[in-house]
Amino acid sequence: MGWRSPSLLAILIAPPAFPIGAAYAAPTAAPLPEMATNPTAASSAETMAQHAIAALAAPSAANLVPLDVPLTLNDKFLGTISIAVDAKGDGEIDARRLVDLLSPIVSPKILTSVKTHIAGKDRVKFSDLISDNFNIFFDPFQLQVAVTLPADATAPTDVRIVERDAAPNPSEYDQPYNFSAGVNLSVTQRYVHQHNIGFEPLSIDMDALLNIGGFDGVTVSGGMRYVGTNDDKKWERQEIRATRDFFKSAIRATAGEFTPSSVAFQGSSRILGLGLERAYSTIRPFQNVRPIGRRDFIIDQESSVDVYVNDIRIRTIRLAPGRYNIGDFPFASGPNNVRLVVENVGGRQEILDFSIFSGAELLSPGITDFGVSVGLREGDNRLRYHSPAATAYAYHGLSDTITLGLNGQATDRGLQIGGSVMWGSPLGFLQVEASGSRSFDGYGSGLAISADYRGEFSLLTPRDLRLNITSLYRSRNFQDAFSSDVRNIQALQSAALLQWRAPYGISLGLGYSYTDMRENRRDIHRIDANLGRTFGRFSINSTASRISNEFGVDWRVSLGVSIRLGKGWYSDYRFDSGTNRHEVEISRTSEGKLGEVSGNLRLTTERDSRAVAGRVAYINNRFDLVVNHNRIEARTDTGRDSVVSDWNIRSFIGYADGSFGIGRTINDGFILAPAHRSLKDSQIMLKSGDRIVAKSGFFGPALVPINRAYGINRYEVLVDPLPVGYDIGSGVINSFPGYGSGYHMMIGSDASHIASGYLIGPTGPLSLITGTVVAVDNDAQPDRPFFTNRSGRFVADRLSPGRYQLKVHDSIIGEFFIAKDTEGLVDVGTITTH
Repeated sequence: MGWRSPSLLAILIAPPAFPIGAAYAAPTAAPLPEMATNPTAASSAETMAQHAIAALAAPSAANLVPLDVPLTLNDKFLGTISIAVDAKGDGEIDARRLVDLLSPIVSPKILTSVKTHIAGKDRVKFSDLISDNFNIFFDPFQLQVAVTLPADATAPTDVRIVERDAAPNPSEYDQPYNFSAGVNLSVTQRYVHQHNIGFEPLSIDMDALLNIGGFDGVTVSGGMRYVGTNDDKKWERQEIRATRDFFKSAIRATAGEFTPSSVAFQGSSRILGLGLERAYSTIRPFQNVRPIGRRDFIIDQESSVDVYVNDIRIRTIRLAPGRYNIGDFPFASGPNNVRLVVENVGGRQEILDFSIFSGAELLSPGITDFGVSVGLREGDNRLRYHSPAATAYAYHGLSDTITLGLNGQATDRGLQIGGSVMWGSPLGFLQVEASGSRSFDGYGSGLAISADYRGEFSLLTPRDLRLNITSLYRSRNFQDAFSSDVRNIQALQSAALLQWRAPYGISLGLGYSYTDMRENRRDIHRIDANLGRTFGRFSINSTASRISNEFGVDWRVSLGVSIRLGKGWYSDYRFDSGTNRHEVEISRTSEGKLGEVSGNLRLTTERDSRAVAGRVAYINNRFDLVVNHNRIEARTDTGRDSVVSDWNIRSFIGYADGSFGIGRTINDGFILAPAHRSLKDSQIMLKSGDRIVAKSGFFGPALVPINRAYGINRYEVLVDPLPVGYDIGSGVINSFPGYGSGYHMMIGSDASHIASGYLIGPTGPLSLITGTVVAVDNDAQPDRPFFTNRSGRFVADRLSPGRYQLKVHDSIIGEFFIAKDTEGLVDVGTITTH
């Protein structure tokens, strides 16, 4: 395994391998100390450095070395900050920047104390800031400023959907390249076990991203799909659009083909046009599965769907592309939490959560959330557009307790306009939404109105009781502007759910729902009682239900038991009396490590049938491989089940700044980390936490997929083997990517040399002085600081081959030369100055 170069201070104070006096008279360069060739000695040298730094005499304030270093709070990275320190680590810090970085994180009391110690100064000494509850110091070995606080001194986290405080500053992170491109490649083949079908032809998906301008640039996305089972048209193109995100205002502009976001009773479908949307919680690309309004969702590609109700798998179904309403599935009715795990034919998995209860949130005062889209609506044929469409919504926070909303949309099919009021009352959250529609297809006018309540109360412990109530009415002729027909057979839907976190880790729930049906259908009544408890490695969840509908009265019980077997390993048992289903599953969750194998094996018995299903996923440095075997169940009781197996392999090819790389599939961007020619015989590995996430090899440089834009990512760089004394810089990649960002992070450079030598004056060693190393023949080489220890030994890092001058107070006191054929630590010998 590779290792990092020792710190400069460790090199500086490492004991020489010869008497100090001999160094002054020696006409030749001094030999390298042992630590430069022995990693174990390097480690011990750093330990010695911790004891020896205190022995260095403190230079005057004029000899402080200016640095830009990371600032951490309780080991959490906050940003970079300017400091000036001496050899002991004492010095000054940028006071204004410090306050800016701490303000969103620390409690008001601590922040006031810090400001009091700063006393309006631009720069302040570290020692002046230290108090009983606030400790700050410069760590010369990590080259960072560390702040430590007790846990109760940080501000509580606001979990509202609107979170703008403490937003990262993108300029403080490594920057993406201004031009990058890449394509996800996915190959899938399915095997149908019945009807002598066997292996179906291959399906190939190609999804491309092209970014121009880096973080603030434009990203173009699109793709093609080869469908081997389609005899008429095997090649299909995917949506093509250009996206531009404005990070500070959280606004996304889209031009091309996309499905606009929708709220309340609005509908939506794909359009060709322009869109502008604000989303404070996240800015991310459109997905295969998209929620539409309260209970609808769209699937773009044929997908298998695992349906979970209250965390118990009910069935696995297969859905064709189209728009669906969760109410279309009778097993997902009532006051239950419904989770759909959708895996499309390209192997991509997504999770969609549904609840009859609204999940809306208040906005902070003065904050406006909005979306507006105009263009041509998709017709009956895919990616064919013919009629105009417009849709928009806006929410505005009037105060801490009131948010108002307005929405509307119009197409050639109809017109819809609505509004909403949200009130954070002393007794809980209340929301009222209303919408009116006018059909242009002869269905007339319609009305929809809903009311939602969500409250939390304290029974035995704080906020241990939660109550949700909802009621939703649609007139017979109500339709959203994108719907082609009216299907309001449900006039009124009402539900209530009471949940209690009881003592001894017990959770209790009681729910009731009522649906008023039209067309002479019998109304639906449903009662659900839920009991759950977690103890140690075990968790139990059970639900008893009574359902009254047009088919009569049905009593059913479901039970789920989960056991944590070990790290990442679980065993589950599920039972549903409605179909007499028994299911046993053993699974291993993925941690995202290279070479990892995860998956599950499931045995299901139901009435007189039995089925085995499973999933195996393998993570390679260059690709992901998934093999599935499922019984695909019919959506209705009269349908026919099928048994299907499939395999899928996914990879990505990326380009940035003249380099190509192959890696695992990406969602939002990637990082290419090629090795500099000076490291051509070494392997580059990128580590996130305790996981190696990418490494170089036969197929080129390391490539890290970025699966979520606008998140902080930190990767440690490991080089194996690392040449003796080689300086790879910070050894860390810190990224805050935008959508479509492609990074080109060269590992190593010509400026990887560390120069070490002795400065001798007329009266002996030039001890405890600071200065600057300046390149003579390379304008691209930045100046580097240096300082000496008591024996006059100096060290300067990140130097390219060439000639250098040593300057102190703008006076040249010596020169040295680094040859092109040298590597790592270079001993420049003894430099005598007059």
